[in-house]
Amino acid sequence: MTRPATLYQVGVLQAYFHEVYDGTVSYAEIMPHGDFGLGTYNAINGEVIALDGKFYHIDYTGQVRDVDSKAKTPFAMVTQFQEDDNFIIQNIASFDELKDTLDKHIASTNYIYMLRIDGEFEYLKCRSVKPLQKPYQPILESLETAECYFELEKTRGTLVVARFPAYLSQLNNPGYHMHYIDAAKQNGGHVIDVTVANANVKVCQIKNLHVMLDDSDEFRDAEMDVVDEEEISVEE
Repeated sequence: MTRPATLYQVGVLQAYFHEVYDGTVSYAEIMPHGDFGLGTYNAINGEVIALDGKFYHIDYTGQVRDVDSKAKTPFAMVTQFQEDDNFIIQNIASFDELKDTLDKHIASTNYIYMLRIDGEFEYLKCRSVKPLQKPYQPILESLETAECYFELEKTRGTLVVARFPAYLSQLNNPGYHMHYIDAAKQNGGHVIDVTVANANVKVCQIKNLHVMLDDSDEFRDAEMDVVDEEEISVEE
């Protein structure tokens, strides 16, 4: 019997709401723990995708480069992807419709899922983030000026998707979090909206979660408290 998959997570979402944007863990330390996942660089510089064991950084223009293994992160998550289920989706008109369609196929919303969606996409609205500058400001204020948006049309590639249950909202974004990279490994980003023409979905159910908390002074001294889920949804 195959052992349940483990998600290895560095950092916690709540730290963003206390201006903890720099981590102490490098991608060289993260890479042995998984071949599939997503994250960012310190200073929330861009978006990271792990796919088929290769790690890619997507800068604020949407351009893709190999991850610098020495780069550190305040937040990332990876798993050794093991397929538990697969199905085809077609003619999905929006991000919300995609979320609803995926939810109909997963066994229980009480578990964590990593999903791989390979296919043809009519449209994607993506974003990435310029590196934040010190002294750091609150996350919502910072993103207003640092977020950069771009659109892709009639593109083939892969969505790397995480789905967390609501009861873990202080650790990670509740619901769906998606990053995209095209087949040529030239463009991608954090997904804001999507139209799917035709795609294959592979599902990895996660029953083990390993969280590595940051070892920085900033994290140690932050006055952590419960973040309202509405604030989290705005940040996402």
